[in-house]
Amino acid sequence: MVPITAGVAWAAAVVSLGLAGSMIKRWAERGGAHHFWWAASFLLYTAAAFTEGYALVWGWTSPIYKVYYYAALVLVAAMAAGEVDLLGKGRRGWARRAFTGYVLGVSLVFLVHLISLGPLDMTRFRGAGTAIGGQAMPGAIRNWYPLLLSMVGGVILIVGPLWSWWKTRQPSGLLIALGAVILSAAGSAAKTGHPALLPISELAGILLIWLGVMGAGSAPRKDRPEGKGE
Repeated sequence: MVPITAGVAWAAAVVSLGLAGSMIKRWAERGGAHHFWWAASFLLYTAAAFTEGYALVWGWTSPIYKVYYYAALVLVAAMAAGEVDLLGKGRRGWARRAFTGYVLGVSLVFLVHLISLGPLDMTRFRGAGTAIGGQAMPGAIRNWYPLLLSMVGGVILIVGPLWSWWKTRQPSGLLIALGAVILSAAGSAAKTGHPALLPISELAGILLIWLGVMGAGSAPRKDRPEGKGE
C-alpha cells in the first residue's frame, strides 16, 4: 500500500508538471526570461516531489537522492532568477543579467560536482523518509551549495516580491512571498521530526507561488510613469 505522504508527493509532482506546462505556454506566447525560469523551477519541483514519493515507497537510492537534492536546491534559485528578471527590467537590467549568470554558473558547477561523486553512503538513508536533508552528501556539497543556491535564492524570493508589493500594492507579490515562506517552513518542519508535513506544505507553497507568478505577469503597474521599466 502506498503511504499517504507518498501519494501527496506524487500528486504534487503532477500538479507542478501542469503548472510548468502553463508557464511554458505563457513563455511561448509572451516571451520573457522570467517565464522561462519559473517554468524551469516548476519542472525541478516536479522532479523533487516525484523522487520524494519514490523514496517513501521504495527507499532512497544514490541516483534518486542525487536527483532529489539537486532539484530541491536549484529550484529555489531558479525561482529567484525569475523574480530578479521581472524586477530587473529597465534600469536594473545589469542586476538581472548578473544574477542569471550566477545561478547558471553555480548550478552547472553543482551538477558536475554531483556527477563526479561516487555512490553515496547508503546507511544514512535508512528510515530517513523525507527528512534526510543533506546528511548523505560530502561536506563540500552540504556546506556550500545550500547556502549559494537555496539560501540566497530563498532570501531573494521573499524580499523581492515583498518589495514589489510595497511599490505596486499588487497581491501577486504577497502570494509569491507567502509561498516561499511556506516552502522554507516545510523543509524546517521535516528536519525537526514532522516529515509528513513536507509534501502537503510544498504543494500549498508551489500553488501560491504559481498564482502570484500568473498575477505578476498580467497585473497593471500603478507606480511607474509611462515608458519606465521595473
